[in-house]
Amino acid sequence: MARLSPHLNRALNLRQTLEAQRAQSGLLRETLDLLAQPVLIADASARLVHANRRGEAALRSSAHLTLSHGRIAARNPADRDWLRALSDALGRGAGGGAARRAGPGGTAWPLAAPLSEHRAACLGLPQCRRLELIALRTGSGASCPDAATLRTLFDLSPAEAELAAALAHGRTLAEFACVREVTRNTANSQLKSLFAKTGASRQSELVRLLAGLAPLAMPGKGK
Repeated sequence: MARLSPHLNRALNLRQTLEAQRAQSGLLRETLDLLAQPVLIADASARLVHANRRGEAALRSSAHLTLSHGRIAARNPADRDWLRALSDALGRGAGGGAARRAGPGGTAWPLAAPLSEHRAACLGLPQCRRLELIALRTGSGASCPDAATLRTLFDLSPAEAELAAALAHGRTLAEFACVREVTRNTANSQLKSLFAKTGASRQSELVRLLAGLAPLAMPGKGK
């Protein structure tokens, strides 16, 4: 028993850890199901890994997207180039969004961002392949992204999220540094970190990316 005791303790600790992780992933999945926003999680080949309830309903009713042999696909030829461009952006590690033509349900906005291994693990999803989170939305887009949403999508620090939101509002890096009372070097360092986390290579590309993700603004900050 003395020899077995350490092994039994380790086995018990491992079981408790796994049970806690399963409970956490189950809670997060249930939370996704409560969202009014249709959410899809796909791998690099567009194979659907998970969809919340709204996401499943959206794929059945969307005028633009459908599920074909387990993969997210364009419902008609006119949307194939747009979907391919979105996939290419995600392949480079950048998020993206695009407004589609108006239909009975309004203008469709697909909004996507890479899903980090850590966040995939929290949801109990496989980490062996790149995953992407796609939110589907109808209606007009907001004028700028929400800082809290940006932090969630790209694992930004509060300061990085504030800089991203400021740039999306049209402020310059110098203006941001002045308002936040930080040095230009500090602002430049935060901008470089934004590039690394979002996959953008230039400030103009970052602003376009943020504008595309704008419709993911928190309730009350966009339609």
